[in-house]
Amino acid sequence: MTPSTLGTTLIGLGLLAALASAALGGRRGRVAGRAAQAAAAALGLALAALLGALLADRFEIAYVAAHASRALPWWMRIAALWAGQEGSLLLWAGLQAGLALLVHRRAERSGEPLDRWAATVLSLVAAFYTAILLTLANPFLAGDPGAVDGRGLNPLLRHAGMIVHPPALLAGYVAMAAPYAYAVAALVTGRFDAWTARARRWTLVAWLLLGLGLLLGARWAYDVLGWGGYWGWNPVENSSLIPWIISIALIHSMLLQKRKSVLKKTNIGLALLYFVLVFYSTFLTRSGILSDFSVHSFQESNLKIYLSIMLILLVIASLFIFLRHFRSIKSEPLKEELFNLDNMTVFGIIVLLFYSFIILAGTSMPILTGLTGKDPVPVTSNFYNNISVPMGIMILLFII
Repeated sequence: MTPSTLGTTLIGLGLLAALASAALGGRRGRVAGRAAQAAAAALGLALAALLGALLADRFEIAYVAAHASRALPWWMRIAALWAGQEGSLLLWAGLQAGLALLVHRRAERSGEPLDRWAATVLSLVAAFYTAILLTLANPFLAGDPGAVDGRGLNPLLRHAGMIVHPPALLAGYVAMAAPYAYAVAALVTGRFDAWTARARRWTLVAWLLLGLGLLLGARWAYDVLGWGGYWGWNPVENSSLIPWIISIALIHSMLLQKRKSVLKKTNIGLALLYFVLVFYSTFLTRSGILSDFSVHSFQESNLKIYLSIMLILLVIASLFIFLRHFRSIKSEPLKEELFNLDNMTVFGIIVLLFYSFIILAGTSMPILTGLTGKDPVPVTSNFYNNISVPMGIMILLFII
């Protein structure tokens, strides 16, 4: 069996196992857990196969020829695993399957419907990314069978930050699916109190990983891109910053619910929004729609239409399930006094959300202006700099 056939077979098996886990998760938890284990194992082996091909100079695989070369140091060949569209999606799918497996195992131990439904949602998310791999972004496609060397990494990617920055961001995005899954599980089961304790841990993990990725990326930009600073308000940078800001708001909002039983509707809505924005970030980065405005974005690809449709379906499904159960979510009211700790925290959450939506509007401006039939127009860094100072001061006053 050739490496291309082996890798593609493993991805296909991972997809079947993830779909089986999602289909069985709500009813047959133990069998669903075994299917989740099979999905994680298959995708893990696929990652190992691709890494082995990169280290062994298997240039007959198109992805290896495009991102590795004989002259590339071994540690850069490891980084080549996530340097391209296909390899990074394989890593994403593998990590997502691993997260689904962790929650499935928790569900087996606890026996809680909340955990079972969350695991089901996470298996469905893993299946989605695996389906993209198999149909549109297979890293094991065969290339030139006579190739003796590859092109190697883009010079901009030959930096120590390439080792940690992309995996940290991807792991952060993966962890962000957990609050979404538990929010959906809460809506299905009616457990509007218990879900936050589980989701809060994963939100903290996502916040830490995404924050680490942003910091490393800022240093990388300073060293390589020559912006004269650490942050250039690049659209793809912003698409990672926005969920990170939302995570701060969600963490504080969950803490308020834990202490006072308030903001239950807000927390579920924020958790759903959280993952929608992660998916929107995926769309911005991987569809190629911002390739003319960002050195971070992948080039125009056949994923654009697919990701657009899936983003629309995700928004519709999230709104539907939220609005369907909206009236059944009962929450304690906030205190009437304006200046107390709880209300000041709420004001801070509002400022964080307002700030993130301003950045979202600016980031989306090339898309919005392009829809008018004219040439897409991005906003300048001055727009973000002018709003960030007053927003930052208000956030510090209310949150800290």
